[in-house]
Amino acid sequence: HNSIFTAVFEPRIRVVVSCCGFTRFHKYKGGDLTGWTSPRYMPQIASCYGSHPDQVPFDFTELIGTLAPRPFLAVAPLHDGNFDNGGVRDVMAAALPIYALYGNPETLVSDYPDCGHDFPPQSRQRAYDFLAQHLESSPAE
Repeated sequence: HNSIFTAVFEPRIRVVVSCCGFTRFHKYKGGDLTGWTSPRYMPQIASCYGSHPDQVPFDFTELIGTLAPRPFLAVAPLHDGNFDNGGVRDVMAAALPIYALYGNPETLVSDYPDCGHDFPPQSRQRAYDFLAQHLESSPAE
């Protein structure tokens, strides 16, 4: 998720990959956002929003949409105990029309390996290939 947060605020990042990094807040541990509230993450989710997904003023749907038109690969294992795969699919479906508005929906890519909270070798290679493909084809600023 750090690649997502960083890229949202840093437009020089031209390609983004996230593995086991996000899901809709409502689908994160049944909507219990306590895991996001430590001092090293986002403590205001607890102090300002009561750790409740209905109160947080953003979700990953907006964050991934904000990345458009930059290429984004989400590696979301089917059996991830932290980041519900269904919530990732929801986010990716919500972001697709935004990518389509930019004329490049094919750069919004998902990989759903059949494993738990992991970055298996085949997904890792796909990420390397994705980065290489899009870094070679996009001009540097």
